[in-house]
Amino acid sequence: MAEILSLSAEDPHFTKTFTLESVQYLLEFRWIGRRRSWYVDVSLADGTPIAFGRRVAPGGVLVWDMNLYDSTSVSGGVLFAIGKDRYAREDLGVDGGVQIVYAPRDQWEAAFPPSVDEAVRITPV
Repeated sequence: MAEILSLSAEDPHFTKTFTLESVQYLLEFRWIGRRRSWYVDVSLADGTPIAFGRRVAPGGVLVWDMNLYDSTSVSGGVLFAIGKDRYAREDLGVDGGVQIVYAPRDQWEAAFPPSVDEAVRITPV
């Protein structure tokens, strides 16, 4: 089931641990004022890097397949951002601001199936 991660942007730099599909992940958030954006580093709880310096942009995917980094993950999920395009530092994690969502891969694909125009056709030779 998709879940919105519980976040509070009281500080411009903070770290939070989440358990998603029985796997612990560490997310480190930084507000970059001149860019007016949050950035996030994602790693396994043991420090194994997954993705660094990802801009939290609503509609943008932060990590496509969490399962690539830990074979214990059940379906490999998608970590993405939703919300308004322009947001303030204090809007992270706020309904109506910008939120981080985790969805198992099968739910992501059901909600956002690729269109025929986006699909890559492979022709046998």
